[in-house]
Formats: sequence, C-alpha cells, structure tokens
Amino acid sequence: MIRNARQNIFEIRKGFNVIKFCTCNQSIYTSCVLGITTVNIHRRYRALEKTVLLNNKRNECFFIAIIIGLLAGLIDIIPMMIQKLNKRDSISAFLHYFALGLIIPFVNWSIAPWITGIVIALLTSIPIMVIVYPRDKKAIIPMIVFSLILGAGIGIAGAKFVG
Repeated sequence: MIRNARQNIFEIRKGFNVIKFCTCNQSIYTSCVLGITTVNIHRRYRALEKTVLLNNKRNECFFIAIIIGLLAGLIDIIPMMIQKLNKRDSISAFLHYFALGLIIPFVNWSIAPWITGIVIALLTSIPIMVIVYPRDKKAIIPMIVFSLILGAGIGIAGAKFVG
C-alpha cells in the first residue's frame, strides 16, 4: 500500500491491478467478485463510490493485439499465396507477424511507435533472413520491405488501439 500524504489518496497494488481511493476519514471496504473490485466509501458522504474493472481493459487490449497480429499475418501471406509458395514458408511468415502483433503494441520505448515497430520487426526478421538467404537470395528484399511496412503498421495500430 502506498500513501500520498498531500491528497490522502491510497493505492493498493496486487500484481498488475491498481486500486486508488481517498480515505476522507471514512470506513473503506473492498470486495472482489469475478475480477471486479468495488471500493465503497461510507454512504453518508456519497463522495467516492467507485467500481474499478481491473481485468477488462487488459483483456480488451490483448484481444485487439490478437486482431492486429492476425491482420498483419494475413497481409504478409496474401502475396505468398498468390505466388503459390511453400505452405510451410507461408505458415512461418504468418506466425511471425501474428507474434509481432502480440509483442509490438505492448513495448513502450520513448520513441515513436512506428519506429519501435520497424526496429522490432527488422530484428526478429534477421534470423529468418539468414535461413532463407542460401535458398533464395531474391527473397531478402521483399522480407525487408514487409518488415518495414508491417512493423510500422503494427506499431501505429498498437499505439492507436492498445495504447
């Protein structure tokens, strides 16, 4: 429990969940039901009665990140399906961008989100490029281009929808 002496605001941290409340010399009790924590202040003051939905925001962000990853993976494999490339390569590319959709939106560096997306996408593509290079030297350029475009797109979408 952390106490802010100036505003008499308390903060309880349990895992990733944070509950903030003001005492104002009233009795405080909490109850936890199905991931919803209710902080009730004595009713005669009616000043602070608050319901904090602890897990809904996190679940919503994770669901949006899954959608971003699915879309990025589909955008990456559409040209591969049109060219009728190997299914294993297409599945690998899809899973790569699906995983990046779950990672990039939650990375919080002090740079623009699109730069974060590009850097992470390029760094995670390097091992794949090393494996692909002896087989197909021409595939490296499209891999770099898709890493730039989809990395920036995932970063921007993550900043806009996940926050």
